[in-house]
Amino acid sequence: MCNKKELWLPVKGWEGFYEVSNLGNIRSVARYTDHKMIYGQILSKRVNAKRFNYEEIILKATGKKRVNKKVHRVVAEAFLLNPNQLPQVNHIDFNVNNNAVENLEWVTAKENSNHSRHRRPDMRGKNGRMVVAFNKDGVCVGEYGSIRDAGRSLGCHGQNISSILSGKGRYANGYTFRDKV
Repeated sequence: MCNKKELWLPVKGWEGFYEVSNLGNIRSVARYTDHKMIYGQILSKRVNAKRFNYEEIILKATGKKRVNKKVHRVVAEAFLLNPNQLPQVNHIDFNVNNNAVENLEWVTAKENSNHSRHRRPDMRGKNGRMVVAFNKDGVCVGEYGSIRDAGRSLGCHGQNISSILSGKGRYANGYTFRDKV
């Protein structure tokens, strides 16, 4: 999970305006328009608490209508083939904020429902829920056998780490966390 190379592809329907990475980041493309330069930058994601805490971004461009998009869906449309035209994108590790391409898959509504019904059957280590910690630059700083171990090692409260894993928070003491798959 640590030290992955970030690859970029155009966002489907927004080619020339936005690109998406295999790690779940979205950026605007630098371009020259109306006699001025628009510089590219990584877009800020927002967590939508009303929609199961999925990360969303806003796409807008001259001559196009402003659109809210779920990040996991943008990643899947760019990187994952969908020959059977399956309608939903599933987070394999149950973490809706882990939008890396290897954590996503196209599924039917029934498959998605069945997946969450048996939630986290093998996500626990010997002492608890296994987690991976990252600094604000996205660099992996360690893997831990439990939330308690991660908290003790990094000086964070376990409750804050749990909030991040459930999508209700972003950082604890300068770190973010994901379930170890």
